[in-house]
Amino acid sequence: MTIADIAREAGVSQATVSRVLNGHDSVVPEKREAVLRIVRETGFKQRAMVPKSAEPRNIGMVMLEFPMANPGIVLNKYENVLSSLGNEFSLVMLPSGIGGAALREAIRCRELCGLIMHGHRCPDAEFEEVLGEIPHLWLNSRQGDNRDSLIFPNNEYAGRLAAGYLLKQKKCIAPALLTFPSRNPGMESRFSGFRFAAFEAGVPCRQLALAECGDFETLDDRTLEGCIDRAMTPEALAGVDGLFIADDRLTALACRIFGRRNVPPDERPALVSCDNDPQLLMGLYPRPATIDLGPGMASLAIRTFLARIDGGAEVDRNIAIFARPELIPGE
Repeated sequence: MTIADIAREAGVSQATVSRVLNGHDSVVPEKREAVLRIVRETGFKQRAMVPKSAEPRNIGMVMLEFPMANPGIVLNKYENVLSSLGNEFSLVMLPSGIGGAALREAIRCRELCGLIMHGHRCPDAEFEEVLGEIPHLWLNSRQGDNRDSLIFPNNEYAGRLAAGYLLKQKKCIAPALLTFPSRNPGMESRFSGFRFAAFEAGVPCRQLALAECGDFETLDDRTLEGCIDRAMTPEALAGVDGLFIADDRLTALACRIFGRRNVPPDERPALVSCDNDPQLLMGLYPRPATIDLGPGMASLAIRTFLARIDGGAEVDRNIAIFARPELIPGE
């Protein structure tokens, strides 16, 4: 009788069996009793245990296909993850183009005990199926079918925060919202949050839409700037005193357009952006306000994720990130 045999009979992971035998208190009573019952029935001896140091403690990290992904935002998320894991786990970087079959093989060969992902879509159906076999954590909203799309609530709150800043701190009475197609399923929640907050305040909200362009992440800066230029015409902006652009890249391009049109800073609408990327906002004057969706974004989710790996609290394997966005005032 081995730890693998006990795990199979008890319907738990080998890591859970090891934790029970080592006296860890992070295992739920039902699983603990199932393991101990089999140990008693089989006469399993402590000397046969695998040392803790030999247990698979590798967590795979993979950045799924995500056009024009902002490396600064991704690195900030990974930094949050690393600071939350400590020294108990090893991170294994998986190829960004990994498919379901390769992931299943990686789990088998590298003995991954968990998976952390950044991206908005699973590459194939088998990848989605494999996720049911391993605890996993998404670092952003992901797009699936109507049953399993995962939209983080901090997106909707970011829109509300932007509207509150313009209406209360900037005293805007004619705010506008720039909308655009995106591969990020949480982007529409940012728009909805802004519109609803303006509606609650009884303030009309003008909507400027990027027409005849695909998902903005797939466009180069020149093409995207042309789309913004056509949406933000002087006529469309007439009377607008506040503007929410829910992505720093688009905000930087909008500021470039204002500069090219020789619009003085004091004649531009107050701007609120989103994502707090210093590289994109650096050098803009006046510097627009922006919303950071990731302050401490990983700590609670990582703790739940690790508890799941260790056979602790009975939680959904598909762990979500819940964070309270922070608005960084502009100049």
